[in-house]
Amino acid sequence: MPPGRICIVYRSGRSSELAWSRIPAGLARGLAQLGLAPELVDAEPRKSVMRLAKAWAAVVRGSRHGGLHAREIRSLRRLTARLRAPTLRPVDAVIQMGSDFGLPFEGRLVTYEDTTVLQRDRLDDLRALLGAGAVLRWIAEQRRCYAAAVACCAMSQWAADSIVDDYGVDPNRVHVVWAGRNCEPRPVDRDWSRPRFLFMGNDWERKNGARVVEAFARLKEHVPNARLDVAGAHPPIDVDGVVNHGPLDFSVASERAQAEALFESATCFVMPSRFEPFGMVYVEAAAAGVPSVGTTVGGARDAIGDAGGLLVEPSDERGLLGAMTAMCDGARASAMGAAALERSDLFTWRAVAERIVRAFQDGAAASSQRHEPIGQTR
Repeated sequence: MPPGRICIVYRSGRSSELAWSRIPAGLARGLAQLGLAPELVDAEPRKSVMRLAKAWAAVVRGSRHGGLHAREIRSLRRLTARLRAPTLRPVDAVIQMGSDFGLPFEGRLVTYEDTTVLQRDRLDDLRALLGAGAVLRWIAEQRRCYAAAVACCAMSQWAADSIVDDYGVDPNRVHVVWAGRNCEPRPVDRDWSRPRFLFMGNDWERKNGARVVEAFARLKEHVPNARLDVAGAHPPIDVDGVVNHGPLDFSVASERAQAEALFESATCFVMPSRFEPFGMVYVEAAAAGVPSVGTTVGGARDAIGDAGGLLVEPSDERGLLGAMTAMCDGARASAMGAAALERSDLFTWRAVAERIVRAFQDGAAASSQRHEPIGQTR
């Protein structure tokens, strides 16, 4: 039988509709659609408490970056999660997102992540940023989470491979469940002969926004009717054919509708990020029947699929220009958009929740351990 009440634990300090790119809230909705009772638990203490704790860790322990990954901070987050956990009714299972607060609960645990610490360390050199000791402790915490879980769920095969290869987890306990979309654009009729590119992302540097604009400016010289809509936290852009839209908050109905309208008017979504753990925006484009130009670094292949777009190396300027030029062929872009739309039903939060519940059931059945329900006293 599937679990009845599920606790989704994450760390943010923001409202559930904004935390983790709205993933906890989306997953909670998907679980509720299955008839389950999800509880959202934010392990991040209040800002005033965190300021004191970080100052203490930085001064007394000499921890870098205000003690962001100090032992005391992790302990405080574990305590916060326990205090905020449901107490009146028992919880049957825990879905934990993140490992920088250790294991606040014992019991039937499922992890759900888009990347591992070791992957981020290889991409971003976390040791130079946080110090080798902090990163090694963080990796050890993540390893303990994976060892304690009945199932380890990943948003992409890229992350799943790291869980198996870098952390030595049994492949039978690792499941690729993908992620859902946070807006619902419609697959409308569009004029494929007029190329209209869309870039949407708040992390301008990591999402490679500047390179997209540069490639578009070169493309515009040969395809004069092309247009590029840019949404997200971007600098001012003064390039012919580029339309600036600024940040869009999907938790605000009017701004979510604006984002959906941009997807519906596009003929190609383009975001060749420096790395992209998954890229929910690719599957949001797919729901509108729009193909994507994505990155080869990370899990974008899972989101885009083999026929729903093109992948380019993020540093390959010629490759990006070539991919965008190819998407100016209306017949090709239309065919790829149709392929993207065909698999878009895989990326609803209900579908993701079903896969996570199935992973939980398989893991629980394979485990010989039996755990008591989880509550505040753990």
